[in-house]
Amino acid sequence: MSSFLSDFKRAFVQEARTTADTPLLWLTGIVVPVFWCLAVVAVFATGLMRNIPVGLVDYDNSAESRDLIRSLDAVASVDFINYENPQAATADLATGNIYALFVIGHNWSEKTSGSRSDSALELFLNKSYYAIATTVETDLKLALSQIQVGQMLEAASVVGGGFAGNKERLAVLDADILIAGNPALNFKAYLLTTILPGVLALGAILTCVGSLTREWRLKTVHQVVGTYSHLTGFLLGRMIFWLVLYSLMGLAYLAWFTGWEGWGVQGSLVAWALGIVLFFASMPALAMLYTSLSPSWIIAMSVAIGTTAPIFPFTGFSFPLDSMDSVAQLLAQFLPLTWYLRLHSSQWVLGSDLSHTIHLLSMLSLFVIIPAAVGLALLPMRMRKWAQKELKPHPAVGLPEPVGFWETVRTVLARGAFTKDTFVIFVIAVAFYLLFYAWPYAAQNVTSVQTAVVDLDRSAASRAMIERIKSVAMINVVAIETDRAKGETLYKTEQAAAVITIPENFEENLLAGKHTSVALTANGAFPVKSRAVMAGLMGVVGETTAASMALNLVRAGAPLETLKKLQMAPVAFADVNLYNPLSGYASYIVAAVMPVIIQAVMFVSIVMSLGGWLASSQPPSVLRAVCRNTRGFAALYTAFWLFSLVWLAYALGPDFVLFDFASMQNPGATLLLASIFGAAVVSFGLAFTFAMGTNAYGAQFFVVISAPALFLSGVVHPLFDMTPPALALRLFLPSTSGINGLVAVSQNAAPLYAVMPQLAHLLVLAVAYGVLAFVLWKRAAKKIQTAELSS
Repeated sequence: MSSFLSDFKRAFVQEARTTADTPLLWLTGIVVPVFWCLAVVAVFATGLMRNIPVGLVDYDNSAESRDLIRSLDAVASVDFINYENPQAATADLATGNIYALFVIGHNWSEKTSGSRSDSALELFLNKSYYAIATTVETDLKLALSQIQVGQMLEAASVVGGGFAGNKERLAVLDADILIAGNPALNFKAYLLTTILPGVLALGAILTCVGSLTREWRLKTVHQVVGTYSHLTGFLLGRMIFWLVLYSLMGLAYLAWFTGWEGWGVQGSLVAWALGIVLFFASMPALAMLYTSLSPSWIIAMSVAIGTTAPIFPFTGFSFPLDSMDSVAQLLAQFLPLTWYLRLHSSQWVLGSDLSHTIHLLSMLSLFVIIPAAVGLALLPMRMRKWAQKELKPHPAVGLPEPVGFWETVRTVLARGAFTKDTFVIFVIAVAFYLLFYAWPYAAQNVTSVQTAVVDLDRSAASRAMIERIKSVAMINVVAIETDRAKGETLYKTEQAAAVITIPENFEENLLAGKHTSVALTANGAFPVKSRAVMAGLMGVVGETTAASMALNLVRAGAPLETLKKLQMAPVAFADVNLYNPLSGYASYIVAAVMPVIIQAVMFVSIVMSLGGWLASSQPPSVLRAVCRNTRGFAALYTAFWLFSLVWLAYALGPDFVLFDFASMQNPGATLLLASIFGAAVVSFGLAFTFAMGTNAYGAQFFVVISAPALFLSGVVHPLFDMTPPALALRLFLPSTSGINGLVAVSQNAAPLYAVMPQLAHLLVLAVAYGVLAFVLWKRAAKKIQTAELSS
């Protein structure tokens, strides 16, 4: 035992020293994850969408339309921009300069006063920016509904009773809604509690894989085997070092969220902290498992990327698990992030009891115990085999140096695509990630959110309302209880995402024309679910209110003509979903994520192939060719650029056709923008790979960029709520204009002139990073040529 502890301590201390002495290690293992977490925090200034630009066309130009505009302009999330006609707003709408267009038709006020059916207002929504456009849609509809109430009260004045009397007749039923923990649906609280642990976890697992495979990569495993008598102690010492670091980062995040930001904790802060430590402990455990089963260190790194980077959608944080197919729901149960998010929800919002908290902590602990047990059992045996293999002579296999520009291009691609270590990255990764990422969103729309109903009235009216609730596609009634405590238990143990409570005397109050409320309590940690249930319930309440209102007015002696006017009096409203007619989540998010996937795979492809050649003690023939002269650099650049174009063509063509996403709506502009985007990505990847001079830390450096890059693009959260540092940082990433530009021209059919800012930005990045890559290439080429001369 003493020798085991000695090996453990020695490995721990040695890893700390190695980290301190290796700039690329502490940069990619500590600084980079923290930097990108801070970048995501900087995306959200307040977390609330404010002053979203919305186009306005007022054909009516009457006192009534101006009064309506003043009322709607008071909505905090809306900032109206005037246009002469819808055609003038088309380009801005397609490019996301405005997210919606509100049109008041000709003679609207006259038609409305006459209760004509053709008096509808029109709202055109850019659903390619689903999250932002939906906020505009929801807020404007709510404002219009409040205006409708006023019109209905005015129309009902024929029966007398004054404003108060009419309000009592009309406002018989409403919904008392509580989004627990996050009542304002704040994006900062909702997204950061998912993205920050996810980004840190990705950094942790990639760093741990890199640490575990360091000697394997350097072919010095025999030194470790000869130095440490207990390889298990060596492995644990090395992994515990990183666990301590990342646990401290996670706990710092928890302190910031609950302390500095002031978000309350309904459960146990200790349990939440323990959950964070267990979650981060699963990363080194999984790293040991992947390393123990992989045929090479690069494949181990690729497996870690593939099982950690694209799994956010499967956790249910952005699209409910309830709406996914059964296989996707099953897969979600095998992801530690899924269970961590459930734990954070249980402590932040739900205040779950001890038994449920222990259940969640136990599930998280399984992701530590099982992978660690397998990894610790297999890795020492594999290390001994690696050590024996290293001591055997391995004659170098020399390949002929390619001659000529196109032969060099072909060789660069062939060495990447047909080498066993990088085959998956070059040939499979993009297709896999595009299919994998789209899978959980296949339903497109939120449906079947598990909801409990507590019926305290147990009357015919309450049963009728429950049947209406059951008919709503967004709601899946999983339990009907008559005890409030049982409904609360279902909610706090996550057997129901929301609870709808029908109060006592519900039927009696409706029939008597007395005000009553149906209560909804929903989980603010998963606001997509909560908003769906809220929308469904509001629809049911509206139908019930209309029926009750009509009955009360008949009792008050209202003539039939008044009832007909009441049906027509509210502000008629028609909304049109542009570019994404289904208002589908998959059509929105996959189109936005596609450039991020291409960017990430290109970065990793470049660094794993070129970085490996640069790090080789004996430069391979392909590296000597690309470093021979400027034509060699051009061939290297062209090879990776053509590679990017192949995958962009696949994504925009067969993949999007497979999922029936809008694509290539403006083919010429799409091809041009995709070409320049590919060049910017290649320039970025080459510059940083030449700067690092190795593939050992490339995945850790590049992959963590992906999730922050999506948020920095402005496709999820508008630029108008971003902080100045975030607005500056986004300009350094090709994905920023790649996402917005390709969505505009490929999905929204924007004209070429409308995306000139994105084209110019990508061109600047391609040239700037390309020049930097060329300068660093010259340094590498000089080093290789000097080595050749000296040998």
